[in-house]
Amino acid sequence: MRTTPTRWQSYKNLSDEPESWTKQSPYRGVRQRSNPTQPTSTSISACCFQKGQNWDSALTSFNETLTQQRWHVPALATKAVNQHEAGDDAATTSLLDMDGLRTLQELSLPDGTDVQALGDLLANHSSCIWERSDTTTPAGAQRSNLAKDTDPTIGTFLTTLKEKIESYFRTKQPDPGHPFTAHIPESWDYGIWATILDQDRHQDPHLHPAAWVSGVY
Repeated sequence: MRTTPTRWQSYKNLSDEPESWTKQSPYRGVRQRSNPTQPTSTSISACCFQKGQNWDSALTSFNETLTQQRWHVPALATKAVNQHEAGDDAATTSLLDMDGLRTLQELSLPDGTDVQALGDLLANHSSCIWERSDTTTPAGAQRSNLAKDTDPTIGTFLTTLKEKIESYFRTKQPDPGHPFTAHIPESWDYGIWATILDQDRHQDPHLHPAAWVSGVY
């Protein structure tokens, strides 16, 4: 089997192959064939090793990825899985510091905000697109990025939300002991979506690879 060494997508396709392949020859040269300057490529090659239960080689590739991009979200998440499967629960717990990485805060909207009107506006907006069954929202729709919306009703909500997020960043201190929170961004962009779900439905677990902070309101 040949892959294109400069295209991370080729390694993604390889990692998606049937489980029966994981211990066969196509996986043996993945690390050598991956593009050493492309963190997504080395991260996906690590997943190939992981599928073959080659925990040491997977860890090597994950660490290469994190050397290239210190808070590569997919690499950190799957490295934690790798450490658990390899029996290193202390390393897993260190990465998945749920008490330190999660926070619950109240977002109080300004007096007079019509939450029902906001919900109706989002649910019936023309940009809502129903998701495919193979996405993280298999029984729902998503609206385009609210951060770019000019509607005043949405604008009131966004102003309050952004103030809360900026306050959160001001209270965060770097944690040299954790690869993700050791460096706190000095600037950022917003990606904000409204998700509309059928009754009793939910989103599937997923990552936001480009995000330093994710939240749900």
